[in-house]
Amino acid sequence: MQIELTMKEKQYLESMLLHHLRELSREISHTDNRDFKENLKEEAEVLRILQAKLEYERAMSH
Repeated sequence: MQIELTMKEKQYLESMLLHHLRELSREISHTDNRDFKENLKEEAEVLRILQAKLEYERAMSH
């Protein structure tokens, strides 16, 4: 699957990913429920992968 984004859209998406990752980190550190914590960690990993893909795409486009 491919999605064409403008530079402004990419920047916004990267900003949202970073913000959500920070929020997840706080939530993970404050969560005692092991299953919930694991779900949050999995979500964070997916977001990190998406962030890395966006960074790679940005580096390749310069």
